[in-house]
Amino acid sequence: MQLPARATPRGFTLIELLTVIAIIGILAAIIIPTLGAVRAKARTAHSLSNLRELARAALVFTDDNRGILPASDYPGTGNDWTRTLLPYIGASPNAWNWNWDQNVNPANPPNVPSVYRDPLVNRPDQFMPGYVSYQLTFWASRINRGWGDWAPDRIPLNRFRNPPRAFLFHAATGHALHGSWPWVSDCLDFERFGGDKTAFVFADGHAALLPRGEAMGTHARNPWEN
Repeated sequence: MQLPARATPRGFTLIELLTVIAIIGILAAIIIPTLGAVRAKARTAHSLSNLRELARAALVFTDDNRGILPASDYPGTGNDWTRTLLPYIGASPNAWNWNWDQNVNPANPPNVPSVYRDPLVNRPDQFMPGYVSYQLTFWASRINRGWGDWAPDRIPLNRFRNPPRAFLFHAATGHALHGSWPWVSDCLDFERFGGDKTAFVFADGHAALLPRGEAMGTHARNPWEN
C-alpha cells in the first residue's frame, strides 16, 4: 500500500518577508517621532511645574518677609534664593551641601533639590554651578550694589504694577550665575525648548513658554514701571 505524500511546510517567500519588514519600518517611522514628541511635552510640563513650585515657595517667603523676595546672589553663598527657599520647598536647610566655588564632578553632581533641576537639561555646561536650572528675577531680588533708583534694593511685591506680566523665575543658562541681568539675553535658555522659546513663571503664579522676542522684552521689563 502506497502511503500519501507528506505535505511540505510552506515558508515565507522573500517578497513576503520584505513586505513585512517594510510595514514594520513604516510603523516605526510613525510611532517613534510621536513617542519623542510626547516625551518632550512631558518634560516641558515638568519644567513648567518646577517653575510654578518655585514661585509658590517664593511667594510664601514674601509673606514671611514683609513682601520682599529672597536675594538673588551667587548660588551657594548662603545669601541666595537657592539656600533661603530650601525650607519652603520642603527640604532641610542642610539638604544641599555645596559652595559656588566648589569643583563639581559632572559625573557625580551634588544633591540638588529636584525642583531646582530641569529634566530638559542634560549637559553640565547648561547648568549654573551647582546644577541649578533656573534663576530669580534681577529686578526685585538684587542686594543693593549702589546702582541708585534704576535698580533699587529688593522692592516689595506690592510695588509690582502688573503681576501677571512681572516674572519671578525663568529657565536660565550658566550666564545667569551672577544674577539674571536684564540686559544680557544669554541668561535666557532657549536651547532647552527647541531654540525659539523659553519658560517663565510670573508673580500671579502662572507659568508659560514665551517666544524669543516676547521673552527678551519680559526679561528686560522692570516690574514697578511696566
